[in-house]
Amino acid sequence: MKETYCIRKAYQEEAALRASFNRLAGRVFGLNFEDWYQGGYWKENYIPYSVLDGDEIIANVSASPMRFLHDGKILNLIQLGTVMTDDDYRNQGLIRVLMEEIDSDWGKKTDGAFLFANDRVLNLYPKFGFRPAAEYEYYKEVCGGSKLNAEQILMDTRERQQLFVDAIRNSLPSHDLWLLDPERIVMFYASSFLSRNVYRIGEVYVIAETNGENLFISAVFSKDPIDLEEVTAAFGKEIKCAVLGFTPFSKTGWTARPGTHEDTTLFVKGPFSAFFESEEIQFPVLSHA
Repeated sequence: MKETYCIRKAYQEEAALRASFNRLAGRVFGLNFEDWYQGGYWKENYIPYSVLDGDEIIANVSASPMRFLHDGKILNLIQLGTVMTDDDYRNQGLIRVLMEEIDSDWGKKTDGAFLFANDRVLNLYPKFGFRPAAEYEYYKEVCGGSKLNAEQILMDTRERQQLFVDAIRNSLPSHDLWLLDPERIVMFYASSFLSRNVYRIGEVYVIAETNGENLFISAVFSKDPIDLEEVTAAFGKEIKCAVLGFTPFSKTGWTARPGTHEDTTLFVKGPFSAFFESEEIQFPVLSHA
């Protein structure tokens, strides 16, 4: 790297650098993380590794340490995301420098790493030891209609957000590859893109989206074991097909198909990747950092 460049990481408490990070994320992805930070959800769960030229961030790869529960065992993984370089600083190998820094910090401490790449950069990640992997989503035809109704809960007040966070914290695992301590990443979505997609069915919280006869369920949080049949039925008799954004504990009655996430390819590396495809599972959609 040039002598004027330096690497900074885990600087999210520094307002000036956080603002620079948000400016770059806005230019590259149209994202801004400030509301998430101000809500208290951006902590050590999302660690920016950035190259600076002077006081301005010019490249970044963020690392998210995550613990997943699978088959009674805890998987310690690192997810990489928000990989970006300012247009004026491309083709200088800055992403490689950051990937090597992350691997030095985390490579021997985890069971592997994963990331989700868009179609423009599919040739990049094999250079760092990643390989593409298929994900599988589960769907079934359903008959809607229930005594219970899914009530929309807008995430427009701190009180409602806190009630939802409490439900997340007190939830039993409701599916395979369950993300432990998920409230911070879930609230990134629930306080922004999915703020109108939170529902309550009795004491069960659901993040879901309806589109005509189709229901897409991103997550379910409950202190008691859940019945997915009851959850889908609560969205009304017009629902004919339910699709899950996670892998159900019981796959009986559900059909697996290759994931259909447009412009998104999963890349994995490390010991955990050996079982991933053979078991036809997917990372929960709300674990994507």
